[in-house]
Amino acid sequence: MKLPRLSSTARPMSRDKADTLLLLAACSLVLAPHIGHLPPWTSWMCGVLLLWRGWITFRGNRMPSHWVLVPIAALSMIGVFSTYKTFFGREAGVAMLVLLLSFKLLEMRSKRDLFSVVFVNFFLILTNFFYSQSIGTALMMVAAVIAILTTQLSFQYTGVVPSLKKRLGLGAMIL
Repeated sequence: MKLPRLSSTARPMSRDKADTLLLLAACSLVLAPHIGHLPPWTSWMCGVLLLWRGWITFRGNRMPSHWVLVPIAALSMIGVFSTYKTFFGREAGVAMLVLLLSFKLLEMRSKRDLFSVVFVNFFLILTNFFYSQSIGTALMMVAAVIAILTTQLSFQYTGVVPSLKKRLGLGAMIL
């Protein structure tokens, strides 16, 4: 089977798409350690929502309307309540935050929404320490913080944007 060659006229990805995909990758890094502590349906729902957002970004499709998102979010919250029999407490609260972060990614429309996503990510990074305070967890969370800081920096640049390597270095320096 012969692979298609990329033509030299292939257009590079737009900056908004690249920054949004970087945000999705950073969110995935933050959410990944939660998979072992959440019910399978929650992890599955989160994965589907992240993939949906990635598909929308990559294809340049319109964001889903509130009429689509609100019923899915309500069913998710009903699922959290039926799983934990409460909305309060560590497990239920973390499950709700994970789901709400995933839904927020599907309704981001402004810089303010971006900052909400960034701050919820920082909070979810802290919640990983509810389950483990090991060196491995700490190192993974340091990587997640650098990824989130790099993403936040990426959205702040106007004009010429440094390479991802330089932005990662700056994110690490800020940390």
